[in-house]
Amino acid sequence: MEIYPNDHYKFEIDNKIQRLIINRVELDDTAIYGCVCRQEKTSGKLTIKELPYEFIRPLDETITIIEKQQLNLECESNKPLKDNLAIWTRDGQVLTHNPVDGILIKTLDKIHSLTIYECKMKDHGQYVCTIKQASTTCQVNMKEAPVEFVRSLENLTVTEGQPLKLSCTLSKENCQVIWLKDDQEINVNDEEENRFIATNDGRVYRLEVKESKMTDAGMYTIKVEDKQQSCQVIITGKTKNLFVFFIFL
Repeated sequence: MEIYPNDHYKFEIDNKIQRLIINRVELDDTAIYGCVCRQEKTSGKLTIKELPYEFIRPLDETITIIEKQQLNLECESNKPLKDNLAIWTRDGQVLTHNPVDGILIKTLDKIHSLTIYECKMKDHGQYVCTIKQASTTCQVNMKEAPVEFVRSLENLTVTEGQPLKLSCTLSKENCQVIWLKDDQEINVNDEEENRFIATNDGRVYRLEVKESKMTDAGMYTIKVEDKQQSCQVIITGKTKNLFVFFIFL
Protein backbone atom coordinates (compact mmCIF):
# COMPACT_ATOMS: atom_id res chain seq x y z
CA MET A 1 0.00 0.00 0.00
CA GLU A 2 1.53 3.29 -1.11
CA ILE A 3 1.52 6.11 1.43
CA TYR A 4 1.39 9.84 0.77
CA PRO A 5 2.36 12.91 2.81
CA ASN A 6 -0.37 13.99 5.24
CA ASP A 7 -0.77 14.92 8.92
CA HIS A 8 0.53 11.51 9.93
CA TYR A 9 3.29 10.96 7.37
CA LYS A 10 5.95 13.44 6.31
CA PHE A 11 8.57 13.01 3.55
CA GLU A 12 11.98 14.70 3.67
CA ILE A 13 14.88 14.84 1.16
CA ASP A 14 18.32 15.81 2.42
CA ASN A 15 20.68 15.63 -0.54
CA LYS A 16 20.89 11.86 -1.14
CA ILE A 17 19.01 10.93 2.02
CA GLN A 18 15.30 10.12 1.85
CA ARG A 19 13.37 10.22 5.12
CA LEU A 20 9.91 9.06 6.18
CA ILE A 21 8.74 10.74 9.39
CA ILE A 22 5.71 9.34 11.21
CA ASN A 23 4.08 11.77 13.61
CA ARG A 24 2.76 10.36 16.87
CA VAL A 25 3.29 6.70 16.10
CA GLU A 26 0.58 4.25 17.11
CA LEU A 27 0.47 0.48 17.45
CA ASP A 28 -1.19 0.30 14.01
CA ASP A 29 1.97 1.74 12.46
CA THR A 30 3.74 -1.58 12.97
CA ALA A 31 4.53 -2.78 9.42
CA ILE A 32 7.22 -3.37 6.80
CA TYR A 33 8.06 -0.08 5.07
CA GLY A 34 9.76 0.12 1.69
CA CYS A 35 11.36 2.88 -0.37
CA VAL A 36 11.49 2.57 -4.19
CA CYS A 37 13.63 4.77 -6.41
CA ARG A 38 13.56 3.77 -10.09
CA GLN A 39 14.86 0.23 -10.18
CA GLU A 40 16.25 0.31 -6.64
CA LYS A 41 14.29 -0.53 -3.52
CA THR A 42 14.88 -1.16 0.16
CA SER A 43 12.67 -2.10 3.08
CA GLY A 44 12.69 -2.48 6.81
CA LYS A 45 10.32 -3.61 9.54
CA LEU A 46 9.05 -1.08 12.07
CA THR A 47 7.77 -2.48 15.36
CA ILE A 48 5.91 -0.19 17.75
CA LYS A 49 6.05 -1.16 21.39
CA GLU A 50 2.97 -0.34 23.41
CA LEU A 51 3.42 2.53 25.85
CA PRO A 52 2.48 1.25 29.33
CA TYR A 53 -0.66 2.76 30.83
CA GLU A 54 -0.22 5.03 33.80
CA PHE A 55 -2.44 7.48 35.61
CA ILE A 56 -1.31 11.06 35.13
CA ARG A 57 -4.17 12.21 37.39
CA PRO A 58 -4.94 9.53 39.98
CA LEU A 59 -7.98 9.24 42.23
CA ASP A 60 -8.09 11.27 45.44
CA GLU A 61 -6.58 9.23 48.25
CA THR A 62 -9.56 9.70 50.59
CA ILE A 63 -13.11 11.02 50.19
CA THR A 64 -15.82 11.39 52.84
CA ILE A 65 -19.42 11.30 51.61
CA ILE A 66 -22.63 11.86 53.56
CA GLU A 67 -25.27 9.18 53.12
CA LYS A 68 -27.64 9.88 50.17
CA GLN A 69 -25.15 12.23 48.51
CA GLN A 70 -23.72 11.52 45.05
CA LEU A 71 -20.26 9.97 44.80
CA ASN A 72 -18.08 11.04 41.87
CA LEU A 73 -14.67 9.44 41.30
CA GLU A 74 -12.54 10.49 38.33
CA CYS A 75 -9.01 9.81 37.08
CA GLU A 76 -7.02 10.35 33.88
CA SER A 77 -4.68 8.00 32.03
CA ASN A 78 -1.72 8.91 29.84
CA LYS A 79 -3.46 7.63 26.69
CA PRO A 80 -6.97 6.73 25.57
CA LEU A 81 -8.43 3.33 26.32
CA LYS A 82 -9.82 2.01 23.06
CA ASP A 83 -10.79 -1.60 23.68
CA ASN A 84 -13.15 -1.33 26.66
CA LEU A 85 -13.89 0.49 29.89
CA ALA A 86 -11.59 0.68 32.85
CA ILE A 87 -12.29 -1.87 35.59
CA TRP A 88 -13.69 -0.45 38.84
CA THR A 89 -13.79 -2.42 42.07
CA ARG A 90 -14.95 -1.80 45.65
CA ASP A 91 -13.14 -3.86 48.26
CA GLY A 92 -12.17 -6.29 45.51
CA GLN A 93 -15.70 -6.68 44.08
CA VAL A 94 -16.09 -5.64 40.43
CA LEU A 95 -18.63 -2.87 39.85
CA THR A 96 -20.71 -2.88 36.67
CA HIS A 97 -22.38 -0.08 34.76
CA ASN A 98 -26.03 -0.17 35.89
CA PRO A 99 -27.99 3.10 35.69
CA VAL A 100 -31.08 1.36 37.14
CA ASP A 101 -29.14 0.72 40.36
CA GLY A 102 -27.63 4.20 40.22
CA ILE A 103 -24.10 3.16 39.15
CA LEU A 104 -22.63 4.91 36.11
CA ILE A 105 -19.20 3.97 34.68
CA LYS A 106 -17.76 6.05 31.83
CA THR A 107 -14.57 6.28 29.79
CA LEU A 108 -14.26 9.34 27.59
CA ASP A 109 -10.93 9.49 25.78
CA LYS A 110 -8.44 9.48 28.68
CA ILE A 111 -10.94 10.34 31.44
CA HIS A 112 -12.38 7.48 33.51
CA SER A 113 -15.23 8.08 35.97
CA LEU A 114 -17.47 6.27 38.41
CA THR A 115 -20.69 7.81 39.72
CA ILE A 116 -23.03 6.44 42.39
CA TYR A 117 -26.13 8.62 42.38
CA GLU A 118 -27.37 8.10 45.95
CA CYS A 119 -24.83 6.55 48.30
CA LYS A 120 -25.76 4.16 51.07
CA MET A 121 -23.73 3.28 54.15
CA LYS A 122 -22.71 0.01 52.47
CA ASP A 123 -20.93 1.98 49.74
CA HIS A 124 -17.96 2.75 51.98
CA GLY A 125 -14.70 0.99 51.13
CA GLN A 126 -11.61 1.00 48.95
CA TYR A 127 -12.30 1.86 45.31
CA VAL A 128 -9.77 0.92 42.63
CA CYS A 129 -9.67 1.87 38.95
CA THR A 130 -7.54 -0.54 36.90
CA ILE A 131 -6.34 -0.34 33.30
CA LYS A 132 -4.22 -3.36 32.42
CA GLN A 133 -1.14 -3.11 34.67
CA ALA A 134 -1.93 0.38 36.07
CA SER A 135 -4.23 1.13 39.00
CA THR A 136 -5.22 3.99 41.29
CA THR A 137 -6.99 3.78 44.67
CA CYS A 138 -9.38 5.89 46.74
CA GLN A 139 -10.72 5.20 50.24
CA VAL A 140 -14.36 6.29 50.49
CA ASN A 141 -15.70 6.90 53.99
CA MET A 142 -19.43 7.23 54.60
CA LYS A 143 -21.15 9.39 57.21
CA GLU A 144 -24.74 8.87 58.27
CA ALA A 145 -27.12 11.54 57.07
CA PRO A 146 -28.82 13.42 59.91
CA VAL A 147 -32.43 12.44 60.54
CA GLU A 148 -35.03 14.83 59.15
CA PHE A 149 -38.76 15.33 59.70
CA VAL A 150 -40.59 14.36 56.51
CA ARG A 151 -44.06 14.98 58.01
CA SER A 152 -44.43 17.03 61.16
CA LEU A 153 -46.75 16.67 64.14
CA GLU A 154 -50.09 18.41 63.72
CA ASN A 155 -52.22 20.21 66.28
CA LEU A 156 -55.10 18.05 67.49
CA THR A 157 -58.48 18.55 69.14
CA VAL A 158 -60.25 15.51 70.61
CA THR A 159 -63.24 14.95 72.84
CA GLU A 160 -62.65 13.60 76.33
CA GLY A 161 -62.83 9.81 76.30
CA GLN A 162 -61.90 9.54 72.63
CA PRO A 163 -58.52 8.17 71.44
CA LEU A 164 -55.64 10.63 71.25
CA LYS A 165 -53.32 9.83 68.34
CA LEU A 166 -50.21 11.77 67.34
CA SER A 167 -47.88 10.79 64.51
CA CYS A 168 -45.01 12.10 62.40
CA THR A 169 -42.72 10.71 59.71
CA LEU A 170 -38.92 10.73 59.90
CA SER A 171 -36.37 10.15 57.17
CA LYS A 172 -35.06 7.00 58.88
CA GLU A 173 -36.40 3.87 60.51
CA ASN A 174 -35.76 2.67 64.06
CA CYS A 175 -34.67 6.03 65.46
CA GLN A 176 -34.39 6.56 69.21
CA VAL A 177 -37.07 9.14 69.94
CA ILE A 178 -38.27 10.83 73.14
CA TRP A 179 -41.85 12.02 73.66
CA LEU A 180 -42.58 14.91 76.02
CA LYS A 181 -45.69 16.59 77.34
CA ASP A 182 -45.27 20.18 78.49
CA ASP A 183 -41.47 19.65 78.46
CA GLN A 184 -41.75 16.61 80.74
CA GLU A 185 -40.60 13.27 79.32
CA ILE A 186 -43.37 10.71 78.96
CA ASN A 187 -42.49 7.33 80.41
CA VAL A 188 -43.83 5.08 77.70
CA ASN A 189 -42.07 1.95 78.96
CA ASP A 190 -44.16 1.44 82.10
CA GLU A 191 -47.32 -0.03 80.59
CA GLU A 192 -49.04 -0.60 83.95
CA GLU A 193 -48.73 2.97 85.25
CA ASN A 194 -48.72 4.84 81.94
CA ARG A 195 -51.60 5.28 79.53
CA PHE A 196 -49.33 6.44 76.69
CA ILE A 197 -48.23 3.96 74.02
CA ALA A 198 -45.33 4.87 71.71
CA THR A 199 -44.83 2.82 68.52
CA ASN A 200 -43.12 3.11 65.16
CA ASP A 201 -43.98 1.49 61.86
CA GLY A 202 -41.07 1.97 59.51
CA ARG A 203 -40.45 5.71 59.41
CA VAL A 204 -43.80 6.61 61.04
CA TYR A 205 -43.64 7.30 64.79
CA ARG A 206 -46.82 7.40 66.90
CA LEU A 207 -47.97 8.30 70.41
CA GLU A 208 -51.42 7.10 71.43
CA VAL A 209 -53.84 7.18 74.36
CA LYS A 210 -56.88 4.92 74.11
CA GLU A 211 -59.15 7.09 76.25
CA SER A 212 -58.15 10.72 76.62
CA LYS A 213 -58.68 12.79 79.74
CA MET A 214 -58.95 16.53 80.24
CA THR A 215 -55.49 16.43 81.85
CA ASP A 216 -54.03 15.11 78.59
CA ALA A 217 -54.30 18.58 77.03
CA GLY A 218 -50.99 20.36 76.50
CA MET A 219 -47.94 20.76 74.28
CA TYR A 220 -46.52 17.50 72.95
CA THR A 221 -42.99 17.21 71.57
CA ILE A 222 -41.01 14.48 69.86
CA LYS A 223 -37.21 14.69 70.00
CA VAL A 224 -34.73 12.79 67.82
CA GLU A 225 -31.01 13.53 67.80
CA ASP A 226 -30.72 17.34 67.76
CA LYS A 227 -34.13 17.98 66.19
CA GLN A 228 -37.65 18.23 67.59
CA GLN A 229 -41.24 18.94 66.57
CA SER A 230 -44.17 20.06 68.75
CA CYS A 231 -47.94 20.30 68.52
CA GLN A 232 -50.80 21.52 70.71
CA VAL A 233 -53.43 19.05 71.92
CA ILE A 234 -56.81 20.36 73.09
CA ILE A 235 -59.26 18.13 74.97
CA THR A 236 -62.90 19.19 74.90
CA GLY A 237 -65.50 18.09 77.45
CA LYS A 238 -68.13 15.52 76.64
CA THR A 239 -71.48 16.86 75.44
CA LYS A 240 -74.05 16.29 78.16
CA ASN A 241 -77.46 14.97 77.24
CA LEU A 242 -80.20 17.50 78.06
CA PHE A 243 -83.56 16.08 79.15
CA VAL A 244 -86.63 18.34 78.95
CA PHE A 245 -89.77 17.44 80.84
CA PHE A 246 -93.21 18.75 79.85
CA ILE A 247 -96.20 19.03 82.15
CA PHE A 248 -99.57 18.85 80.47
CA LEU A 249 -102.47 20.48 82.27
